[in-house]
Amino acid sequence: MMMQFLKMRWLFNRRVGLTLFWLILLGVVAFTLNVLGIRLAGGIQSWMAWIKDHALIFLLWRLALYGAVGYGWWWMRQRVIQREQETSTDNTKQISSKNRFIRIEISAICTLLVLEITNWFS
Repeated sequence: MMMQFLKMRWLFNRRVGLTLFWLILLGVVAFTLNVLGIRLAGGIQSWMAWIKDHALIFLLWRLALYGAVGYGWWWMRQRVIQREQETSTDNTKQISSKNRFIRIEISAICTLLVLEITNWFS
């Protein structure tokens, strides 16, 4: 039993700790903003009405955020593909990495579409 625990040492490194810290911090901030919004609006029903009234602004914010993330992804993708072309002479590795990128991009776009569609109709 102890040996299995020691083999999972990769799970408890600094990067995982920082990621968990930021995720927990983000959750606490989101929770706090919702509680403050409910109190300022006068109740949950008023808060939900305010959110519905400002749905277009939130949509524009999300679209701007998606655009910024998309630009960052495109920039990173170009760098990775260029680096693989410089270091690899095998053409099949370049093709497989491009295929991996395409699969990731299709998955991300489908996920965002499903989230936005369900958000729009809820």
